Amino acid sequence: MKKFILLINLIFISFCSNAQIGFGERNPTAALEIKTTASDLPGLRLNPQENPKGVDTGQMAVIGDKLYMFDANRDKWLSIEYTTIEFGRLGISSDDSSLEYGGGDVQTSGPLMPFDGTIVGLSMRATRDDSNVDIKLFKNNVQVPRNTADITKSGVFKLDNVGNYKNNTYNLDFDAGDWFRMEVDGTGTIIENLSVVLLVKWRQDNP
Repeated sequence: MKKFILLINLIFISFCSNAQIGFGERNPTAALEIKTTASDLPGLRLNPQENPKGVDTGQMAVIGDKLYMFDANRDKWLSIEYTTIEFGRLGISSDDSSLEYGGGDVQTSGPLMPFDGTIVGLSMRATRDDSNVDIKLFKNNVQVPRNTADITKSGVFKLDNVGNYKNNTYNLDFDAGDWFRMEVDGTGTIIENLSVVLLVKWRQDNP
């Protein structure tokens, strides 16, 4: 009975405030607003889940010890937090030149991934570019194949005529323990001052 009365009260509050609900706030400025107090209690708690079923983009869940949002386009849970992986090469690169990882002189190795995740975006920039140059992504020292039918998973890239490349819909999964490196490929071609940023989010597969 008490639960029923609480439900009726919430419906009444929602109706009176034009679908805005405030907890501890008479004039909410969002569809749902929780006003915290000076107590030592957190303003919101989401109980951890093991295998939530995602349906719509924007759904949120705590899975393990991380906060995730469901991405319906990619059909997976992706962490709210993200990290970047940076590769680059100062000066001229050509003929299968490996890029350096993290601003240091590391060319034949790269970062080891601590969790399952997805590369969700990447961007590249060079001050001088030959349009015949291929920039290749390697996972576990194996080249990610070229995919002309689905550029969101292709591991071979070309800069545009001003030396830029950007892909915000990239969707390449990796597992904990995988590692990446990149290189420039093109016999007799030149690319200069190349920088690459990979945007990574941690992943939970949708059951």
